[in-house]
Amino acid sequence: MIESFKAIIGLSFKVLDFLERCILISAYFLIPILILIEVISRYLMTSAIIGIEEGCLLIVAYVYYIGAAYALKTKDHITVKALHLFPLSPKVLQYIKYVSTLLSLICASLITWYIIQYFLFVSKSPGLYTPFHFRKVYYVAGPAIGWTLIFIYSVADLINIAKSDNRLEGE
Repeated sequence: MIESFKAIIGLSFKVLDFLERCILISAYFLIPILILIEVISRYLMTSAIIGIEEGCLLIVAYVYYIGAAYALKTKDHITVKALHLFPLSPKVLQYIKYVSTLLSLICASLITWYIIQYFLFVSKSPGLYTPFHFRKVYYVAGPAIGWTLIFIYSVADLINIAKSDNRLEGE
């Protein structure tokens, strides 16, 4: 039972990884293409295509939050390892990492809760549109997806720290 649950979780993380990579890579190609189309239409044909800038901003919102979650998951974000300059035992370093991850998880859970509540509010409000009639819910979905992923990856990180803490106890 537990092994099948672990397999499902592992498969879910692989699917999430694949979807995140597809979204990020396609957005990195789509944004310059849209801007090139806008520049060509504006300066060569003297007529701008309405809504391309707003569409690019929408894509950038998704890239920003999903990219932040992906960087958290892959540990590619900027870190400062100043604690390693002090002669601390591995157990103390593990405890500090555990506490900092727990604080990050608490912050991520609060932000995720509020952004999902805002997403639900915006999705139920029929008249919330941007100037070019993009529904606001599309803009709020990017942060909602990103913060939900950040919460999930923070929980996974906390579990991994607890597992490594158990390995340190066994030594």
